[in-house]
Amino acid sequence: MSKILVTGGSGMVGQSLKKYLPNAIYISSKDCDLTHKEQIVKLLYDIKPDVVVHLAAKVGGIIDNIAKPAEYFDDNVLMNTLLVKYSYEFRVKRFIGILSTCIYPDVVETYPITENMLHLGPPTKTNFSYGYAKRSLAVQIDAYNQQYNT
Repeated sequence: MSKILVTGGSGMVGQSLKKYLPNAIYISSKDCDLTHKEQIVKLLYDIKPDVVVHLAAKVGGIIDNIAKPAEYFDDNVLMNTLLVKYSYEFRVKRFIGILSTCIYPDVVETYPITENMLHLGPPTKTNFSYGYAKRSLAVQIDAYNQQYNT
């Protein structure tokens, strides 16, 4: 049986996932600060997961996203970058990175929006830096899959 680590375990999706993956290990920001390399390395060393389901993100309301765009971008890019990098280095077999609806273009020519439309325009201004930080996770995962055949 696979050992599954779920980041963002106290969030909405993490709480809901517990019904489907009751034996996974769920962590929240109280357990590990994913913006710190040393804490991620210790977490992966201690748990030795086969699968990482990455749900964690710095999130807030629209007002906070508008007021602190650099914080949302920095923290989300940093946690995503470090977790993907060290999951690869610790030979995690499967990394599942959950994005956000905020990644999609603000305006497109046709609806509903599909995944292949992701890069057809910028995210909405109110969540611009958060949206791009989450988009970059998809780009990073694709880059690792391409370069390392993961």
